[in-house]
Amino acid sequence: MDPVNADPIDGGFVVFGQGYDCLFSFSITDPSACGLSWSSGLHRAAVGAITDLSGHLLSSKNPVYQGQDIVMWATGLGGLPRNGTTGLLQQSNPLSVGFGVSQNGTDLPSTIGSGFDGDFGTFQTRHALWAGESPEFVGLEQINITFPMCATQTKATVEKRYDAFMIFESIESGTPTRIYLPFIVRPGDPDCQWTFATTTTLTASLNPSVSGQSVKFVAIVSPPAASRTVSFFDGATALGSSNLSVVGVLPRRR
Repeated sequence: MDPVNADPIDGGFVVFGQGYDCLFSFSITDPSACGLSWSSGLHRAAVGAITDLSGHLLSSKNPVYQGQDIVMWATGLGGLPRNGTTGLLQQSNPLSVGFGVSQNGTDLPSTIGSGFDGDFGTFQTRHALWAGESPEFVGLEQINITFPMCATQTKATVEKRYDAFMIFESIESGTPTRIYLPFIVRPGDPDCQWTFATTTTLTASLNPSVSGQSVKFVAIVSPPAASRTVSFFDGATALGSSNLSVVGVLPRRR
């Protein structure tokens, strides 16, 4: 199992489409091609199939959390000798699976690496618990993994939502494709403490201004900062703080 770029020719695998409701496009040429959708038809990707252990689809309504055991339903697994005990085709030493992470459509650079085969996710699981023929559904393979945990002793105090994604490469076009998985950090979970490199533009309603005039300052942070607040200072003197508003955030497509 190739945790970087899944290519069936090289013995990789394909996981069925998964993601948020129409937040991320599955197509470079068709921006209307939505991810997870409760309806079928034009511009809709298939619903499924990354589930929790009870078989419920992981979605924005049922996001994955750190340390959770999940199942990826797949095809095209390579290197499957038959297990003499179970009679099932099974990888004898399945590898880990790598995820990248994004928030509000912006990638977290620290979770994505680049190698000879292209980009890959560095948010890694432990070795897969199982990778092989499904004991329940004929013709399907399944990969049972424990979703990775952030290596920090600090506990999250507020809920944070991200998109974990796997990177696959089309064998027809060589174009990378992503499968998104809604990911939640709950209060009390390890705080991943991922940060973005941001730029801030500051404007003033009066510039220049004189003593006694009321001046409105506007700070534009790009990409939107995870802290969601911005503070204004006059030298070392704090003038005040304000919550950031996310305006016009569009899905990132590659």
